[in-house]
Amino acid sequence: VQVDMAVNRTLADARRDLGALSQRLVDYTANKALWSHLKNSGGVEISQHHKDGEPIVYIRADAIIATSPRAAYDFIDDFENYPKIDTMAHKTQVVEKINDLEAVYYGSFNVPFPLTRRDVVWYNGNTLFPDGSLLLASISVDHEKMPPQPHNVRADLQMAGYYIRPVAGQPNQCEITYIVQIDPRGWIPRLVVNHVAADQGLNLQRIKKHFSSV
Repeated sequence: VQVDMAVNRTLADARRDLGALSQRLVDYTANKALWSHLKNSGGVEISQHHKDGEPIVYIRADAIIATSPRAAYDFIDDFENYPKIDTMAHKTQVVEKINDLEAVYYGSFNVPFPLTRRDVVWYNGNTLFPDGSLLLASISVDHEKMPPQPHNVRADLQMAGYYIRPVAGQPNQCEITYIVQIDPRGWIPRLVVNHVAADQGLNLQRIKKHFSSV
């Protein structure tokens, strides 16, 4: 089965809107009143936010990581590490390397039987702030080099990002907030989508575990 649905967002659109997307991630991080606590898992706090008029929930994960902000950034930004961060990843590849701060990536992801595997093409744009914080922001795009694939459903990554901040007086620690909203599309009830969405927060738990074992 193939669900051939474009996300109707071009790479040019995503690059043009990177500043606005990055600001949303920063603002969502700062506004803790938006978020409802779900659980703590392995030193990571996971929360959710339901925005009026949007059927898909936002997920947030927060943790202190035992490494410098730059080391955390370099690990997350290295696409070869992606399967270590998201263990649902089945196949990943770089679609287009734009420059040192921007790229387009592809990933297909295993889902529980009998659902159809999901895949995503996304633009990633990074921002390095003067205060030492770093942001990796992502959003789905359509790309001519990676059209919808047979037997996959093309999901829509509506917003995602890792916001990495220094911890005052602790050069070998950083605070990371991971925020994600993704529509898997297809015929999955929204209640089910939102119920399992919190598992996305475990990506940050795997990052924390990686640096705890280094």
